[in-house]
Parts: sequence; C-alpha cells; structure tokens
Amino acid sequence: MTTYFSTDDPVTSMVGAIRDVITAPGDFFANMPAGKGYGNSIIFLTVTLLIPFLIILLPTGGAGMLVLPVAVIFMLLMTWLWAWYLGWAVRRFCHGDLSTTDAFQICAYSNVPNLLAWIPVLNILASFWTLFLEWRGLVSFARIRSGQAIAVLLVPLVVILISTAILAILLGIMMEQYGMLPQGA
Repeated sequence: MTTYFSTDDPVTSMVGAIRDVITAPGDFFANMPAGKGYGNSIIFLTVTLLIPFLIILLPTGGAGMLVLPVAVIFMLLMTWLWAWYLGWAVRRFCHGDLSTTDAFQICAYSNVPNLLAWIPVLNILASFWTLFLEWRGLVSFARIRSGQAIAVLLVPLVVILISTAILAILLGIMMEQYGMLPQGA
C-alpha cells in the first residue's frame, strides 16, 4: 500500500511517503490522490527543505538561522511558480488535466532527493533525481506521454541557460567597452 503524507499521522506518513517515492515512484505517482488543497504538500515540502538547510546551517552556530525563514518562503514560492507553469504547460500543450494544486503536490514529493542536498556531490545528483521524479509524476499522474513530459520540464531550463549565456556575453562585451576587464598578461 502506498503512503502519502497526512497531518493526521505526520511522522509515520512522512517516513512512508519518502520510502515509497524512493522505492516505487511510478506506483507512487500513478496512485497519488488529487490534491485537496496545499496544506499537506506545503508541510511535506517544508520539512524536506528544512532538514538539509538545518544540517548546512549547523556549523554557523545559529547565525544562519536568520536567513532560514526567508529561504524557505522563497523556495515555497518558487515551487508554486514552477507548479503553476507545469499545470499550465500540461493543459496548454499536452491537452492534459493538471491543476496547480496537483502539480504542486508532484513537486513537493519530487523534492525527496533534496534531503541529501547537504552532501556536496549528492546535491547535484539530487537535482537530476528531482527532475526525474517530476517527469515520473507528469507521466504517471497527469498521464501525458514521456516525450511531452521531457519537453515540459526541459524547455524552460534550456531557455534559462541560453538567456544566462547571452546575458554573460553581453556583460563581457559591456565590461570590455568600458575598460572594466582586468588588464593582464
């Protein structure tokens, strides 16, 4: 039986949901109930974000804790924006039916690999694993084709990468024109 996070039994359902996302993501997302609001997803996502943040901030002796609320709120907002985009893209381009609430739920559960984000090399792998889980969620829950899910996930990332490269080039040109680049050997 697949376990999903519930505030009725937070510890057991949190551990069960993490286990099921890791061991059987296809079944997990295929059987995921439709979101009945953001509450459970926000709590689940907040916990999966807080654990690595707290581990990373431990050596700061508490000074980094001042940034923690702002960082968590920022991450929740960015996740909601990404979920809004996913829902819109699935409805617009894939003719699927994915609400922002359901997309947010997919994103929340897909963030399970970020529990390892405090480990230097694993944080990069966790990012790819998160994308894989989002893909699995779109294919299994939203029932869109695999290629469509890849396009929905990768097109904005490619646009961001290209935009960043163009911005870096334009900044380099501007710095050269105004003599802001270091004169070296």
